[in-house]
Amino acid sequence: MKQYSKKLELFTSDMIDFSTDSVTVRFVYQSKSNFLLSALIGSKENGLSFEEICQNVNSNICSRSTIQKVLKTGETLGIFKKKINSNDRRIHQYFLSVAAEKFFEDWVTRQTQIFCSKK
Repeated sequence: MKQYSKKLELFTSDMIDFSTDSVTVRFVYQSKSNFLLSALIGSKENGLSFEEICQNVNSNICSRSTIQKVLKTGETLGIFKKKINSNDRRIHQYFLSVAAEKFFEDWVTRQTQIFCSKK
């Protein structure tokens, strides 16, 4: 058996076990775009504007219209919070909700346990 087979088994099991836990988890795991944009927004303490997100994501991975759709859906579901930029009121910054932050904290912990274990 390959060295990484057990880790892949644990990873897929984790994805399956937690994929329907909550609205947040279902949204994040729904598509590559949802996961990528959620993780990108979560990685920035000061949030990101739509334009900053578009600059960070290659258009071959996610188009501007897809980004806009994911942001709108995520905001509607309470995954993202949108705040007006204090320096330029035309710009909205996107942040993770408390529930989404908790999801990623737990997710990182589980992935660390899976991929950093000696098994």
